[in-house]
Amino acid sequence: MLRVQVFETSTFVVSFRVHPAHRRRGYGQQILVHVLDRLIAEGREQIMLEVATDNEAALSRYTSCGFEKAATYLYYTLSA
Repeated sequence: MLRVQVFETSTFVVSFRVHPAHRRRGYGQQILVHVLDRLIAEGREQIMLEVATDNEAALSRYTSCGFEKAATYLYYTLSA
């Protein structure tokens, strides 16, 4: 499953997941490359995403597809 939000000047990959039973077979790479190729063909120049900095599998996949780190954010939680 890959979800993309397209805005006038930017495009965000907001959600991307491969079912655990189908991981480590290259499907994630194939899906991502296909979607990125289509977005680029449509003229989308700014494609961004967020990923947890400790998710090494996702970081590896994204950097292999040409993504570069632009910023790192801290997240806060509220304990109830």
